[in-house]
Amino acid sequence: MSNIKVTLDTRKIEQEIKKAAEKQMQEAKRQAEKEARNAIAKSIVEKQPIIEGVKMLDENSEEILKFLLTKRDKQESFFLYKEVPEGYEDGIIQILDTLQQYGKIFEYEGAIGGYFRVSLSPSALKYFENKKNALKQQQEKQSLQNVSINNLNATGSSFNFGTMSNSTLNSQNVISDLEKEIEKNGGEEKEELKDLLEQVKELCENIKTSEQLPKSKTLMNKLSNHLEKHGWFYGAVVNLIGTAVMEIMRQI
Repeated sequence: MSNIKVTLDTRKIEQEIKKAAEKQMQEAKRQAEKEARNAIAKSIVEKQPIIEGVKMLDENSEEILKFLLTKRDKQESFFLYKEVPEGYEDGIIQILDTLQQYGKIFEYEGAIGGYFRVSLSPSALKYFENKKNALKQQQEKQSLQNVSINNLNATGSSFNFGTMSNSTLNSQNVISDLEKEIEKNGGEEKEELKDLLEQVKELCENIKTSEQLPKSKTLMNKLSNHLEKHGWFYGAVVNLIGTAVMEIMRQI
């Protein structure tokens, strides 16, 4: 009888060891899959641009975030797998991982019964509004920067001021506003921007007195260096130069 008991105990131990090993393997597999998804998510996120301080989402992530925002009843909500937009069912877990990498999801969890739970971050709730505002700001800056200086490096007989519509702007007002803006937003380049403004003022005076557009390649290169970080400065000083040229043209 004791031999039978020993045999049963041995089998039970073997079964427990086997179960523990299988559980460990399953956990290792889940972890490997999670790491693989995270690597893919990281790659996707890194490729997306930042526009006016807002990290843009990829198309798939935007589509699923839109679905989550539409279907949610509170910041942490349960969603039906069967309601996921068509074509996204199989890849929904990868997209949720990607949204988590973007910082739009705090956490998510699959559930039995066809549901999954998602906890959205505050930035997720405002993403589409922030994106709209960022794109609007970018468009406004691009409109300002549409003034072309490519031909300002050539002679005064051939240049293009693009869509400039404020050629009658009072130059002194513009300069005064620029000086205030430099003090406020110039940052580490404040002194350099002040020096550039002085050079632009001198150039404008030369244009008015000589009635010609001097070659100023060095100055134009310096201005271009501030196009990305200080687009407001670039656009305003080119506008100043354009105003000076327009004044000459009216006298011809």
